[in-house]
Amino acid sequence: MTKNRVIVMTLTAAFGLLLSLVAGLPAAAQTSSDRNSVAAAGQPHAVPVAGGGRDVHHVDFLWSLEGGRSAAAAYARDYVHALNGRGQCDDHDDLCTIQIFNNDRYRVFHFHGCGVFHLYDFTGLFDTHNHRSSTAIWLSQNYSEIGWYTGGMRAPVDWGPVHHIRTCA
Repeated sequence: MTKNRVIVMTLTAAFGLLLSLVAGLPAAAQTSSDRNSVAAAGQPHAVPVAGGGRDVHHVDFLWSLEGGRSAAAAYARDYVHALNGRGQCDDHDDLCTIQIFNNDRYRVFHFHGCGVFHLYDFTGLFDTHNHRSSTAIWLSQNYSEIGWYTGGMRAPVDWGPVHHIRTCA
């Protein structure tokens, strides 16, 4: 595998991303009642491999509280990509992405610190932004490298084949 390999997005996804970013506004984080609960089977969640100095947390954008599904998507995308202190991802040099959770919200995941994170039930093509200066590596189910996501990169990722993330190459 070469280090120049990157996750490729389709022209359609790029156009959709451009339209969504134009429509997005800064959003206040919505706290949900299950914010700290364990995810039910089949719901996306992530955990760091044992060890300190790294964690993963999330912020929810509920469709019912944000003015509908498309408005919640715009807020979640803005939260992932916001710069200059407008979003927690940038403030903490996190790698952030979005998933649909419980079929009623967009959940923004923050991967903080250097390490390996296990992803469970991550699917779909979603906005992602690596606010770190280091490269993140996408890993398959058996931990083989399947892609690189450089520091500062902001492009949609197809999470289907990705089962683990190494946040610092």
